[in-house]
Amino acid sequence: MKKFKVSFIGANDHSNVMTEYSMAINTYSKNYESKVICHHKHSINYEIKHDYDLYHRKSKKLKWISNKKNIIDAIKWVKESSHIIIASEFNPTRYSYPPLQSLFGRKMHLVQNSKAGQLNNIHLFHAGSAYRRQHQLYNQIGNKNFNKIIYGLDLFRLSPKDNRVNNKHLVFYPISDKNFDKKEILTSIDEKFDTEEITILHIPSNRQIKGTNVIINNVNKVINQLNKKGPVHYKLVIPPKLIPFSEVIELKKKSHIYIDQFNQFGGIGVSAIESLMLGNLTFSTTQFDTIESIRAANKNLNCGDDFYFIHLGVTNEEFINTLDFYLRKPITEIKEITKKGVEWYYKALTHQAISHKFEKEIFESENY
Repeated sequence: MKKFKVSFIGANDHSNVMTEYSMAINTYSKNYESKVICHHKHSINYEIKHDYDLYHRKSKKLKWISNKKNIIDAIKWVKESSHIIIASEFNPTRYSYPPLQSLFGRKMHLVQNSKAGQLNNIHLFHAGSAYRRQHQLYNQIGNKNFNKIIYGLDLFRLSPKDNRVNNKHLVFYPISDKNFDKKEILTSIDEKFDTEEITILHIPSNRQIKGTNVIINNVNKVINQLNKKGPVHYKLVIPPKLIPFSEVIELKKKSHIYIDQFNQFGGIGVSAIESLMLGNLTFSTTQFDTIESIRAANKNLNCGDDFYFIHLGVTNEEFINTLDFYLRKPITEIKEITKKGVEWYYKALTHQAISHKFEKEIFESENY
């Protein structure tokens, strides 16, 4: 059966989110097939690559060089697509995208001029700092020019509050989980929690952004007091430098508690999701993840108000009190919370769940 085509378009697809969305659709959808088109490749060598990178350069000091074959193939795919999702990371003040301007207009992701009428459903995807900085502009223009607006969890709070705006959709960030088995993870949780030494893990991609120094100080204040009382011993593990992805996964498989970040921005990133899926009690700053956004993300997934990321608060005192509260729980209780987190992940965050959500809410629903 012939499938409908879908295009994801971005600058470099920050955190590889759209590439994971595309893989989910290609793996599980019977009706749609997808490709990712980016201005240039990602700086991180992810396992899953973009389908078309239109430009490249050998260093930041050199000019961009176009890949003519990729440009031709990408434009052909876009023209044949029944749905086009454009990331707001593709900021028109920073990047020029001449090959697609004939389709989308001069500021391609904000303006649909008369030439764009030849294309089908065009949706806008907000997942990063571009929307945080300019959400008022995007809200004003986006709802006029795009069929549906897709948000990351912590950005939903910045979306238009007008109840008449009903084209808002929220999709969790997915991760590559093809190499993991739910039954094996649940079994490993029983095994690794059969201990009196609990590992608290923190693996920062950027120590400043993640708030690593504050995390170290606050965690040590808590565990130093608890370790004096026993019988459970707590230790904090932080790799001294960036390590390969395979090593990150191995550490998360063995750890019991994961602290993702503590900062003013908040949000649930890929690292936190990985940790939850691998059986960790997972903490982060989630002050921007409202009950409204959680319900929107869980929509059509039979998850209700479930949410298993624990908010650390926004002050050091809140951080310390929250962590202390959970570490004083019996190990058996912590273990059960992590199991519920894994169960929720397999309902809401797998590639199959993501594919289902795109197909039913974005592609097939006509309720704009």
